[in-house]
Amino acid sequence: MLNWNAAAEEHRTRGLLSRKALLDDLEEALVPGSGPLLLVMFELGGLREILTSLSAEEGDALLVRLARRFSDEIGRDARSYESRRDQLIALVPARGGDPSLERARTGLAEAAAPHRLEIVYGAALLPDEARTPVEALERADERLFVSRLTRGRDRRDARRVAAGLRGLPSRESRA
Repeated sequence: MLNWNAAAEEHRTRGLLSRKALLDDLEEALVPGSGPLLLVMFELGGLREILTSLSAEEGDALLVRLARRFSDEIGRDARSYESRRDQLIALVPARGGDPSLERARTGLAEAAAPHRLEIVYGAALLPDEARTPVEALERADERLFVSRLTRGRDRRDARRVAAGLRGLPSRESRA
């Protein structure tokens, strides 16, 4: 199990851990015998556009609200990271129960109000589904992509992309 008390670089105002801390924690999470963890990647669609329409102070306040709500909703036993301004990641102990990913998605949407975000997520179970940090991030990102394709505004694009992908070989057959 990860050493949750380890010192890690944290974003000063938002309280989220850095991408470097995420990569370090993923290395540790993938060590054989580590307890199962869920790597969850949330994408906040539309956030960049919203931030450009706000003053610097309003944008920072929104980012702080989103980060705090994300950390609260994902749980005390989880570690929360900022990958990009429009992407939040968490490592959550997998204890056989639902870590309430939908609750976290709803909480993020509420924290963004009055602005509207298209929030999707993808997850990977570690260490079962990956051998390296890159593989772990790819698995979660693939599932995030599928979630994006099946949600709201991207449905037309999803059909077009899915039609284009049908003729491509799978990752396994390209190896």
